[in-house]
This record gives sequence, structure tokens and C-alpha cells, in this order.
Amino acid sequence: MRFQTALLLSLAALPSLAHAQQSGTSEAARRERSTQVYDRMMRLRGDPNPQSPFGPPPVEKGPTPASVADGFTIAAGGDLLGLRRPLALSRDPAVQKVMALFRGADAGFANLEGNVFDIATFNGRGRGPLHAAALADQFDDLGLTLLQASNNHSYDYGAEGVLATIAALDAAKVVHAGIGRNLSDARRPGILVTPRGTVAMIAATSTVQIGAAAQPSRDDQPGAAGVNPLRNNAITLVNRAELDSIRGIAARSGLAYPAEATQIMIKPNDADERTGETFRLSDRTGLTYDVDQGDRDALLMSIRAAKRQNDTVIFTIHAHETANGAQDHIVSGDTLAPADFLVSFYHDAIDAGADGVFATGLHSVQGLEVYKGRPIFYGLGSLFFELGTAWPSDWYDSIVATTEYRGGKPYQVKLVPIALGEPLDGRPRERQGLPAIATGAEAVRILQQVQRRSQRFGTRIRIDKGVGIVDLTGG
Repeated sequence: MRFQTALLLSLAALPSLAHAQQSGTSEAARRERSTQVYDRMMRLRGDPNPQSPFGPPPVEKGPTPASVADGFTIAAGGDLLGLRRPLALSRDPAVQKVMALFRGADAGFANLEGNVFDIATFNGRGRGPLHAAALADQFDDLGLTLLQASNNHSYDYGAEGVLATIAALDAAKVVHAGIGRNLSDARRPGILVTPRGTVAMIAATSTVQIGAAAQPSRDDQPGAAGVNPLRNNAITLVNRAELDSIRGIAARSGLAYPAEATQIMIKPNDADERTGETFRLSDRTGLTYDVDQGDRDALLMSIRAAKRQNDTVIFTIHAHETANGAQDHIVSGDTLAPADFLVSFYHDAIDAGADGVFATGLHSVQGLEVYKGRPIFYGLGSLFFELGTAWPSDWYDSIVATTEYRGGKPYQVKLVPIALGEPLDGRPRERQGLPAIATGAEAVRILQQVQRRSQRFGTRIRIDKGVGIVDLTGG
């Protein structure tokens, strides 16, 4: 009944919209009014984060100011992988020096890779990175007050694992985002209230496990738990001769494509788009990605809405996609570039109101871009990495990036180099995979690595006393 009443009220508002159009009201104002009407309808229906049917939201021409106090800081680390010894963290002096960087900031961010619950009481099935529920109670003590929970391991234990993780984080009062009981819940921002400002975190993953995307609630369906997705399909771009050869290969699989076809998908055994491969005729060869427009629009709408209600907004994403499809367990992290759709989306996210973009996914630290005075971290590496010995050495190099605000916007980034205790370098077993602040030649090596990987973005990083510094005011 409430929804029907809202529908009648909203339909009653349509004449005023028509009048606004006739009287010369701006297109932006008409769209905003249309969205407000739709929002009212859908919120009364029970959807707290509706996607407007009036098309994608307009992208702002530039960032909007933040309103946190001068000196406000956000410390950001990468993946939390294999935190198997939570009680030992409080006794390790090197770890404590690293976590002091987070405790000394107004907000501390990291990516929670995997799930948090006690397997002995879990009723579902699965296998993947898992942290004990007791760890959730320690996040705040470690200074980790903002957790991105949407990644390619969030669904390792299915919907039941997502729900159990939500329950554990909520019980410990940990601010998190990116997973939810349904799609609206997964799209909600995590809100951190601090004495010097309120932070909203919008979190998503573009590396979406099959079946992992949260499902929306409908009148006849309750929705399903999962991640906040930015779904995409990799497309291999080929020339005419290559496409003709692929057409012949497809024909052997019983897939008949006409000569005029400009795109061919090979799906053995009726595979879906994620396991099949698509080839498209192009005047350039390489890789591109088709992105789900609904996911993209919904994320930008979430950022815009969050900025209207909070002092600052960060967008975080877990993304393994690269420009050529290579991964850093096969090639050097120096050779990787971000996928085309990620670069454009990160820029649009800042234009929509995000004051920073924090990406995780690749295990090697990637570059930093300054876009309109806002930092974009293309890969923060890992904050903890207790996964054994068979991994590339640069996976054990990392950073903690602290962004300071002044005058209503990010002002400066400080990059503290982190060594994660590579098992092959003679460290005792109890130190393997645990973070320590790098010093001397090791610190310079890690920071120079970040310098190299930031060159493609034109970012200048100066090294001063073992710390990388990026001034944002000229970006």
C-alpha cells in the first residue's frame, strides 16, 4: 500500500516536471528531480540504493570539495592475506610500528581478502582464505577502521560465507563495505565517524567469481548475498586475417559465423562469457573490456549520494584485470598496466565525488596517479602475506600510503615502504609474511619500484629519508 501511494504521489509530480521542461529548467535539474521521484518510490518499496531508470547519472566536470578538518589523514594498506596468528600481532614490535601508522591516522583502510568466521560453527561449504572470528575484534586495535570486503575470494564459501562474515564484522562493530545480504546492501557505503570528519567508503570488485554478485530483492524474491560487482568481459581485438582464422576454428566446434560477422565467441561445451573467449574485429590488436553499464552507473550514483551526506568519500576496488591480461605471478609487476576500463572509471569516480581511489588485487605494488588533485592507487600490494614460499619476490614488497587533507581536499601522500618478510631471505619463520617498515637500501629499492610504476601516469615521487612523498596540489 505504501508503494502504491508513493507511485500515485510520484505520478502526480510528473506535470511539474513537464512544466519545468517547458519553462526552460536545465536538463540537469530535470534529471535530478526525476531521480528524486524515483528514489522516493523505490525507497518506500524497500530498496535503499535504487538505480534510476532515467539513464546514467551525469558525470561532474571535476571533484567536489571535502569538508574534513585540516590535517585529516587516511592510511591505506593492501590485502590482508593469511592472518593466521592474530594474538602474535600484539607482541611483534615490527608489526606494531607498522600498525602505528594506521592508529595514528584518522582512518585506516585495508582489503579483507577472504572471509571471517569460525569454521567449527559454519554450516556451509567452501575453501579459501579464512580468518578466525576473533580477528574481527582486533581490527580496531590494529588501527584498521575501514575494511574493503569485496574481492575475488569473498564468495569462496558461498552466500553462507558472505553472511557469516557480515555477522562477524558487525558483531565487532567493524566498518566494512562491498558485500551484503542483497545487492542494495552490498552497494551501501561503509560510514566511519571520526572527531575530525565522516568518511564514506564505496567498495566493489571487478574480478567477480561466477555466482558471487549479490542479487537484488524483488517483490517475489528476497535477493541473495554476495559482492558489489563491476562486471566485465575481456574482448580480444584482432585484425581481419586473424578473425578469419578464428572463424574456421569456431566452425570446427559447430559454431557457424557468417563472413560479415565482426565478433566471434568460442564457448566449448556451452561455456558462459567468463569461461568462453570473445574476439572482435578492430583496427588495433590487443585487449579491451566490455563493462556492465548498470553496475558502472550504480557505483557512480552511490559515490555521488555518499558525497552529499559525508565529509569525504573514498572508492575502493579489488581488480585483477590488466591491459593485456597478464598477471604478476607470470610476468614482472613492472610490465603491467591497468585495464582500460579501470582507468576511465577511476577518473569518473573522482569526478563524481571520490577524494581517492584505493585499488587492490595485483599482489605487487603498482603505480600512483594524481588526477585533478586526487590520488589513485592502482595497486597497494599486501599488508600481511602469510602464504608460504612459492611466490614472486616483489609480492613481499609493499607500502602504507597516508593521504593528508588541507583546505577541503587531499594535499599530500606519504609512502612508507614495507617489507613483508620474504621466506627466502633468511628471516625466521615467525617473521615470514608479517610487515615491517623497510629501512636503508631496501626502503629506497621499494620506493624506486613505485616510482618506475608511476611514470606512465606522469607522477613525481620524491624520496626523503626513506619515505616517498607526492604533492597533490599540482595534480
